[in-house]
Amino acid sequence: MLQFTAMIRLPERLSREEKLKRINEIVDILDIRKCLHTGLCLCIAHSVYC
Repeated sequence: MLQFTAMIRLPERLSREEKLKRINEIVDILDIRKCLHTGLCLCIAHSVYC
């Protein structure tokens, strides 16, 4: 879901590879990598519950 959303929301001028790189950067910044394969990830007040 995250990849799909990024593909349609990030600027068209970015290549697919650039968009995927940006997704990974954001996932690392938010520290939600462990939640990527869950059905739902709730980030509440800087805490991650998966």
